[in-house]
Amino acid sequence: MTERQGHFEVYPQHHDPPEGSPEGTKGEPTGEYGWRYRAGNGHITAVGGEGFTSRHTANKALHNFLRAVSAIEPHPAILDVDD
Repeated sequence: MTERQGHFEVYPQHHDPPEGSPEGTKGEPTGEYGWRYRAGNGHITAVGGEGFTSRHTANKALHNFLRAVSAIEPHPAILDVDD
């Protein structure tokens, strides 16, 4: 079996499904798009913090985020916080 690579996804967001819906059921679309990082094992490990009005603006926000993070030198500290 080939190991999958992690990747970023731009996707249409959905409301939570109604109470009692079968597992895996999606709620109604919100009309917004988001971005997330899906690790090679299929787990979502990072999510953009807001909804975007179009797939294009979600893609643009993701590219801006990646550009900003890659430009940080030295790399930002990782803080262990309680809140």
